[in-house]
Amino acid sequence: MAHEPWIISDEEKQDYADLLRRSILPPETSGAQETRDTLTECVRSYLDNDDARNFLEAIIRSYELEIESLISQYKTINAEHLLSHVRETDRMTALTGYLKDTAEPAMEKLIRSGEILGCVVS
Repeated sequence: MAHEPWIISDEEKQDYADLLRRSILPPETSGAQETRDTLTECVRSYLDNDDARNFLEAIIRSYELEIESLISQYKTINAEHLLSHVRETDRMTALTGYLKDTAEPAMEKLIRSGEILGCVVS
């Protein structure tokens, strides 16, 4: 297999598929949310005063807001990419239509000229 680096084993394929699956799932669907909630409750139970609990809540909320912001940024970038793709497709469709409209009559004339020339030569 050393001379064929593009071939990977079934185990490597499975690892790669697992990695892709984990990378596309949002955190709330990965099953770890309950674990995070349990750990957060455990940390809260060890905090002695309300200031410490409020600080923990502020940190958690800060991270939640940052994650929401990143998700919004991703969705915006993805939408811009899709819009760009649609515009490029529309441009290519218009260009193809223009070329067909202009080149088709010229090709027909060329074919007729070739047929006429063929008749004249024979």
